[in-house]
Amino acid sequence: MGLVICQNCTQRQNNINGIFCLLLKGYTEHSYYPPCITTNKYSIIMNETQNNTLPILKEDNINLIIQSAPKAYNDNITSHSRCLEAGQMLLQKIEEQGMTDELDQQVALFLDKAKKTVSKMYSNRTPVTKLFDEVRKVFTTIENNIDPTKTNTIPYQLQAHRNVFAAKKREEELQQQRIEQEKLQRQQRLQELEIHIENKMHACLSEKIELFNNHLAQLRKQLTLQNYDTTCQQISNLSTTLDVSVFSFGISNSLFRPLTDEEIEAKKKEIIAKHSQSVFNEYNNRTEFLKGETVEILPSLKAELERIAQASKEEAERIEKEKAEREKQQAEAFARQQAEQLEREKQAQQLKAEAQQVNSMFVSNATEQAYKPNTKVSKKIQLLKADGILPIISYWWRHEGCTLSTDELAKIFKKQITFAEKVASKGGDTLKDANIVYVDEVKAK
Repeated sequence: MGLVICQNCTQRQNNINGIFCLLLKGYTEHSYYPPCITTNKYSIIMNETQNNTLPILKEDNINLIIQSAPKAYNDNITSHSRCLEAGQMLLQKIEEQGMTDELDQQVALFLDKAKKTVSKMYSNRTPVTKLFDEVRKVFTTIENNIDPTKTNTIPYQLQAHRNVFAAKKREEELQQQRIEQEKLQRQQRLQELEIHIENKMHACLSEKIELFNNHLAQLRKQLTLQNYDTTCQQISNLSTTLDVSVFSFGISNSLFRPLTDEEIEAKKKEIIAKHSQSVFNEYNNRTEFLKGETVEILPSLKAELERIAQASKEEAERIEKEKAEREKQQAEAFARQQAEQLEREKQAQQLKAEAQQVNSMFVSNATEQAYKPNTKVSKKIQLLKADGILPIISYWWRHEGCTLSTDELAKIFKKQITFAEKVASKGGDTLKDANIVYVDEVKAK
């Protein structure tokens, strides 16, 4: 691989045997540091490679590392070994004899020397480690300058602009969704209103047909030989047409909000105008059919009345009973037909409503999707007052804090516990709680 400095040097030549230095006229492939460091020619190489190397990699700094690092390391290793050796001897005495006043004084003296030794070791290695810290700082500085998470960097500012833009796009999207939702809701309410009005119209139709059939049944029931001609004339003159006034039913407008009363009334007129003729035609066809059936059986009803008039009392009662039973069966059959018709109309309206709902979904999904940046929406708590922290802690405690051990909780609340300990150590208030106990911690100074 060779040295990085030699690889970046313009005075190198890559030969078969490795890197050949044109200035020193020799190979540097297996050197631990550039041979040019010990020559005045090193400054020439550094000047020529300055654009590709760190500014702090100067000749003086390199010499400092080469000369100071081994000596500082050896001195610190010696101090380290002697300190541990002395400390081990004291520890062994304590374990064998126990603590005495004399040993306590020796340990205190040793600890003081240990602190001074640490300080001296720090001073020895500082010139070397400081240079490495500076090297690291150079690298981290240029890294931080392009880190989007570091405040005030260009990438950070660009990310901030993206965040503002994303928030704006999201608000526009939410606003568009609200508009689309309101539009879809209005459309659904109009469709529901249309189905509701159509159901009302069919209910009116069914009611009118039932009234017409009941009137025919009443005329048949009141039929006698004396009023036969008059009843026949009445049946023939019965009207089988409807007037638009039959659709003067009311609508509960509150069920179809946000539509206004004016919109509901306009929709009602539109639907009535659209379907009234088909309702009129159906009424005419069904009532004409009912009237025709009655006209056809009038002669047989007259003959039945004549038999009753000529029959004995018992026979007349039997015929009347058969007649009542027949009328009852006819009424039940008519009621079944009406119920079946209403059920068919109900199913048709339900299918229509489902089809309209599916169509609305397709229309909503077909809306053109504009560009939308990838975003992550997170909920952030903003404290308006200091008291707001209390419900947060309470919430955390209920969901997580109550499951943690005392050691974990002590680590999380170290700052708060330390504050309470300092107050108590200075003779201030102490906490009174069955779950808390104060323990004296004694340290030799």
